[in-house]
Amino acid sequence: MKIFGMVKVNRFKLSVVSIAVALTACGGNGDLSLSQPQIPDMRTALHQTEQMPIEPMVGASNLPAYTPAQIRAAYDMVPLPADMTNLTPAQKASFGDGQTIYIAGFYYNNNTASDLATFNAKYNLPTCPTTTLTSKTKLPLAAASSGCSLVFAYSTSTGTLTDTVPTFNSTWASEAALDIQWAHAMAPLARIVFITGSSNSGGALVGDVLLANAMGPGVVSMSFGAPEGAYVQSFDSYFKTPNMTYVAAAGDSGASVNWPAVATNVLSVGGTWLDYSNSTRIELAWNLSGGGVSSYMPKPAYQKNITAKMRAVPDVAFDASPQSGQYVYMTTQGQTKGFWYALYGTSAGAPQWAGILAIANAQRALNGKLPVGVPNTALYQTYNANSTYAINFYDITSGSDGTCATCIAKIGFDFVTGLGSPNVNNLLTTLMN
Repeated sequence: MKIFGMVKVNRFKLSVVSIAVALTACGGNGDLSLSQPQIPDMRTALHQTEQMPIEPMVGASNLPAYTPAQIRAAYDMVPLPADMTNLTPAQKASFGDGQTIYIAGFYYNNNTASDLATFNAKYNLPTCPTTTLTSKTKLPLAAASSGCSLVFAYSTSTGTLTDTVPTFNSTWASEAALDIQWAHAMAPLARIVFITGSSNSGGALVGDVLLANAMGPGVVSMSFGAPEGAYVQSFDSYFKTPNMTYVAAAGDSGASVNWPAVATNVLSVGGTWLDYSNSTRIELAWNLSGGGVSSYMPKPAYQKNITAKMRAVPDVAFDASPQSGQYVYMTTQGQTKGFWYALYGTSAGAPQWAGILAIANAQRALNGKLPVGVPNTALYQTYNANSTYAINFYDITSGSDGTCATCIAKIGFDFVTGLGSPNVNNLLTTLMN
């Protein structure tokens, strides 16, 4: 249930629970010195099932959530080794070594780092040392060192660092836990910088992106959005910094177009229902995946072969259904005991695509190449070429997210799942070339 200006969370035993929040929009506020149209109210793309005080039973197909190993296997990723020490440079690159993922968020939970440690211990992921940046930290940041790390950065709406620790908010704490833990699960050797502001305003969102741009090359993950409007073109310039990649959730309200996912240089991630119970991937369109054709954003060149007059979303897809959620561990601030949750929504897909693109950047760096930057052109080239489309993407051809004629998944690109979900190993080879 969404209530503007506050958060209401309802929980129903043995049923799916929706957690939603509205951002009090103030894009174009005095802090930003902008004259652009105002950004409307925003919301997270985050949902969860009932909390689970027991440890997940890894591999049990009747549970409502997947583990990192299962997701990695389903999407054809390199398996996690039992020991990540003494890896070759090529092996390290396949886990995102030396790269940075920026998680754009709001508020603060002092248990975020310890919750990541619990997640890592459960799923044999590398332990990440934690640091916090101060207002005196010089930007851009030094290049990420080898091995994972978790960095906290408190942002202002003008895109600068502050020493003021944001307050706690339970919904945004869940979002942060999901984004950080699953970005790490995809790229376990990458540096994760959690950029978080003291409010959930539209100005704070812009501040997060501006600060990420100032910090240096990396992939920015944004698991929230707002219905598009005339304002979208005015803010497109924030997603054009060289060597930066931007990923955003398409939304969880069915057929709809949301910002920042609709921005030209942002990779928009829609949702699927994933069945990997028999070690064979089956995916259908999630019935609440965001998608459609923009009324405001011009059609980008990379979508030249898409039947739409304006920018179409989503670009790609990933697991998002409550029937195929993913395990996340979270401890509420002030508590000493946490719980395992099954979280879902396009919120889950954005940080995981960010992790995949961080791996692509690591492999490119190893071969003396610049970061991917805007991946949309390369991804759509596989579709335009046709001959490479089937090896790079799992084409989702069943399911819908509404009642309109274009709300149906079909062969090739569609307005529910975009190009489809990734066959990661093949797609990484394509992004290398």
